[in-house]
Amino acid sequence: MAGSLPGEDARESPSGTALRWADPRTPFTWRGWSFGADVLRFGGNESPYPPPRELLDAITSAAGRVNRYPFGMETALVGALSADLRCETAQVMISPGTSALVEAVIKGLGAADREVVYPDSSYPAYRGAVSAVRAQGRPVPLRPDGTCDIDGIAAACTDRTSLVVVCNPNNPTGGMVPTIDLRPLIDRLPAGALLMIDEAYWEFTDEYAGGGRGALDYLDCGRPVLVTRTFSKFYGLAGLRVGYGVASADIAGELHARLRLGGSNIVGLVAAEAALGLTDVFAERAERIKAERGRLSQAFGELGFGPLPTQTNFIFCRRTDADLAAKLMAAGYWVRDGRSLQMPGGMRVTVGSPDENDKLLAAIQAMTALGPARRAIDDRPEA
Repeated sequence: MAGSLPGEDARESPSGTALRWADPRTPFTWRGWSFGADVLRFGGNESPYPPPRELLDAITSAAGRVNRYPFGMETALVGALSADLRCETAQVMISPGTSALVEAVIKGLGAADREVVYPDSSYPAYRGAVSAVRAQGRPVPLRPDGTCDIDGIAAACTDRTSLVVVCNPNNPTGGMVPTIDLRPLIDRLPAGALLMIDEAYWEFTDEYAGGGRGALDYLDCGRPVLVTRTFSKFYGLAGLRVGYGVASADIAGELHARLRLGGSNIVGLVAAEAALGLTDVFAERAERIKAERGRLSQAFGELGFGPLPTQTNFIFCRRTDADLAAKLMAAGYWVRDGRSLQMPGGMRVTVGSPDENDKLLAAIQAMTALGPARRAIDDRPEA
C-alpha cells in the first residue's frame, strides 16, 4: 500500500531535487490510486449511503450555476448554520472542507519561532501544515484508549505556543474525551494561544445523540476557541468539500480576515444548506452506522484485532497481520493500513452498509482462517 512508513528519512528529497522537507516521515499520497466500481471502500471514512432524493434535486439545480464563482454565495448557508447551531452569523466561517480551514489556521499562526501542540497520531493535516511553515511542532502521544491526552497537551504548552489542537473524537483512533473534560485545558491555555477543537465526527457521538452541543459550549468562555466541523461525514457530502468553523464573533472576524477563507464551490454550498434541512434523515442513517459499528467491533475483538473504543464512523484495530490490508486491497476491499496513519501494525476500517460489512468480514475470515467473523455475519440484526 502506498503511504508513509515510520522511520523512513524524507529530509532529502527522493526526487533528487534540492527540496528539503522538515518532516522526516514520508507523507501519504493518493497519487496513482484508482478505484473501480468493484472495490468496496472502507478506507475513507465516507458515508456508505448515497444522497437522498431531495438532496440530489438541490445538487442538480445548483449545477446549472457552476459558470459563476461562489462570491457572496455563502450567506444562505451561514444563516442556516447559525440557526441550527444557535449562534450568530458573525461566528460562522465556511471553508472548502475542514482540512482547508485547519491548514489555514496552522499556517496563519505557526512560524519558526512558535510552537503548535497537537495529538499524535491524529489527523495528518496537523503535522503536515506545521511542517509546511516550519513551526515548532510539539506532538503529544495519545492515551492507550486512543483519546487525546488533555493533561499531556496542557503540559506541552509553553509561552511560545501559538496554537493548541484537539481532535475529538480523534482520527484515526475514534476515541473521544468528554467535552466537559476539555475545560482544564482551556483554563491552562498560554496567553495569546488559540485552541482549535476538531469535531469532524461530532454527529456520531453519544453526546450529540443526547442533545449536547459539544465544544460549542466553550465559545463564550472568554478564551480564544475555534470549533471545526464538516459536511463530509454525517451528511455524506465528502465529494463536495464543505466544512465550517465556529468561534466567538471577534475571533471569527479576525480569522476570516487574516486567513482569507473561502473557495467552497456553488454546488457544495447549496447541497450543504439542503442537507441541514434533512438532518433527521441523516440521524437515522447514523444510528444504522452505529449499530454496524458495534457489530464490527465485536467481530474484530473476537478475531484478536484489538479494536479501540470509537465514537465515529470507523474502527481502529491495533493488532492485525502486517500484510492484511494489502491482501484485502488485492481482493477488492480498501481499508487504511496503519502505516499510512503512522500507526504500524494496525488498520482503520470505515463502517459500511450491512451488506458491505458482511462481505468484508467474510473476506477477513477467509484470509485468517478463523470463525468469529462468520458468527458476526450470522448474528446481524434483520434489516
